[in-house]
Amino acid sequence: MFKKMLSVGIAVGVLALSQVAHATTLTSSIAGMLGQNVKNYYNNGASSFNGWTGQQNNGIAGGPANYPTSFTGYCVDIEHFFTNNESVTINDTSGLTKNSISPNSGYRVAWLYNTYSSSVTTNLQAAGLQAAVWEALYDNNLNLSSGWYSVDSSEVAVIAQANTYLSALTTAIGNGSYLTAHSTWFNAGGLGQDILGPSQVPEPGMVSLLASTSLSGLWVLRRRKFKTC
Repeated sequence: MFKKMLSVGIAVGVLALSQVAHATTLTSSIAGMLGQNVKNYYNNGASSFNGWTGQQNNGIAGGPANYPTSFTGYCVDIEHFFTNNESVTINDTSGLTKNSISPNSGYRVAWLYNTYSSSVTTNLQAAGLQAAVWEALYDNNLNLSSGWYSVDSSEVAVIAQANTYLSALTTAIGNGSYLTAHSTWFNAGGLGQDILGPSQVPEPGMVSLLASTSLSGLWVLRRRKFKTC
């Protein structure tokens, strides 16, 4: 019985840390951001995008408590252009997937963002990270020369930089660490461009709930131990 009660407490605690969908308004600017114009292909080469590939300076209005009002983001939707003052829903990247990729592509892009976004210092690194995010999101093979998403072969330096990130991701997937990677997915619902940003800080109510459920589980476990002494 105590195992069941402890499991319930843990499950509720996990839910408390989950990112709840939250509607907000998102703005974006590339002024002063790192990146460069790159020729990209998508939809298995049927469509192309020759333009900004790199960071975005995003601002949010009406976001959840404790979430930053501005952040450096990356695109997770190459099929749509950003519309300023987008109405978006804030979700956890664990629910982000494209082309039915397994393992869930949301974990892969979160791992890339969490691991590298804070250390990007050059235009090439920013462009390479954005290309790696698109590849990890849309293709299983992590090959920038073919698949649903690819980079033009003339973009030698960008491809090399992106492959550095993708090679590290392959190692992370190999040891299973991608399963712990979460970030924030700003979902425009097909009416604009979806953006990848930092994880939410749990709201105070969530933290209290987590603490109370954890203590409940420990109390049940302790009570059970006393009974068996």
